[in-house]
Amino acid sequence: MKEISIVISTYNRNELLKETLDSIQKLEEKELFEVILVIDKNSMKVNIDQSHYDFDLIVVRNNVNCGLASNRNFGVRYAQASHILFFDDDLLIDKDAFRKIVQFKRNNPHSCLNPDWIYPPGLINSLNETAFGRFILKQKWIDYQSWVEYSNWQKNALFEVDKISGFCLLISKENFYNAGKFEESYKFMGGSEDFEFSKRLKQKGIKMYIDTNILVYHNEKDRTILSNRLKRQQIGAYNIRKSFNDGHKEFEIHYSTIKIFLLNILCFFKNFLINLANLIDNLKNPKFDGLYFRLVHILLAICIFEGYYKQRLP
Repeated sequence: MKEISIVISTYNRNELLKETLDSIQKLEEKELFEVILVIDKNSMKVNIDQSHYDFDLIVVRNNVNCGLASNRNFGVRYAQASHILFFDDDLLIDKDAFRKIVQFKRNNPHSCLNPDWIYPPGLINSLNETAFGRFILKQKWIDYQSWVEYSNWQKNALFEVDKISGFCLLISKENFYNAGKFEESYKFMGGSEDFEFSKRLKQKGIKMYIDTNILVYHNEKDRTILSNRLKRQQIGAYNIRKSFNDGHKEFEIHYSTIKIFLLNILCFFKNFLINLANLIDNLKNPKFDGLYFRLVHILLAICIFEGYYKQRLP
C-alpha cells in the first residue's frame, strides 16, 4: 500500500514538468508513493514518456473543469494512499526532503505540512544576467519566507502556522475531504485558494506546520521573465478581489480618488512602459537598473490595479 499520493497539476509547462518528474525519478523507496499527474482542461498536449519512469505514474486530463483548485481536487479522486502531497509542476525534490516528509507523515498523521522552498542555485546565479533577474534578487523573491508574513518564522525548525500553501502540501485524504477540498470557483492560480482552504482547516481544528529543515527547490524559470511575472501579479490581484467579494475583508485594497485617477492614466501607457522596460533590459547594462526597477514597480502597481480594481484578467 502506498503511503503518499503525489498530485501534480500542470498547465502548459512541459519543460518544467519534465524536470519535476525527473527529480521524482531520482527518489529512492519508490514503493512508498505514486504520482498522479492532472493535465488542465485547457492545457496543450503534454507528452510524457511513462516508460522513462519506474514509479507508479497515472496521467489524467481534467475534462470536467479547469484551474489549479479543480485539478487538485480531481487528482485526489485517483489517490490510493492515505495521504496526499500536492506538488507544483515547477518543483524539484531530493531524497532527503522526501524522507523527511514521509517521517513527518508517520509522526503526525493528522497534521498538514509545508516544507521550505528556495530557487535552485543555478537559477539564482542566472538572475544576475538580466535586469529583471536583478530586480527579483533585490526584492528577495527567491525563497518561501519572502512571500509570506509569519511573525514566528524560524530557521531550521518545525513551527505551527495559521495558514498554509498548496505548492507542496502534505495532508491526509481524510482531513482534505473533511475540510471541504479546494474551492473550485478560483479558476486562476493566485494563492487565494490556499488562503481560503487554510481558513477551513483552522476551523476544523487541523494543525498546520512549516518545517524549514525540509527544503524543496522552486524551479519557476518562466516567472523570471517580466511579462510572465506581470501576468501572474494581475491574476493574483484578480483572485484577491474575488476573496474580498466572497467576504474575506482582510483582502481589501483601498484606492484613493487621486490614485484611481493616476492609475487609470498609467493603464493607457502599460504596453509602452513594458516595451521601454524590455528595451532597457536588452541593453544589458546594470547602470540602468535604477530606472528599470522604478518602471517595474509602476508596472506591478498597474497590474494589481487592473486585476483588483478593474477585475480584468491579462
